[in-house]
Amino acid sequence: EQLELNEQQRIGRLVEKVETMKNRIQGNGSNNCILCGEGLSLLRTSTLVCADCSKRVCSKCGVEGSSPGGDRLWLCKICAETREMWKRSGAWFFRGIPKHILPTTTASAPSSTTRRGRQPPRRAHTL
Repeated sequence: EQLELNEQQRIGRLVEKVETMKNRIQGNGSNNCILCGEGLSLLRTSTLVCADCSKRVCSKCGVEGSSPGGDRLWLCKICAETREMWKRSGAWFFRGIPKHILPTTTASAPSSTTRRGRQPPRRAHTL
């Protein structure tokens, strides 16, 4: 039972990390970087488009990755972290985020908030 609780807490920390990143969005993803809010222009070579959410990011906020076919692609840090969360939590296998416990912000007992079976990540960030 303790092993299961530890696993739920570990997955909860992964989920919380992605949610925190989403809450810190500063731009709109079209005129400025979705993550840091830096102004972007169409002529600028350091502007990247996320392969998952199609939002524009600056070169600081983009992460280079690869497709299953081995092609090079770019992801915003949120989508890269979401992919990592799905990989590390086993969600790719279960087709949803497993039962998890979100970390508490205080030093009190662990939160009893749990979630089951989330849907696969969407292709656009919601604000």
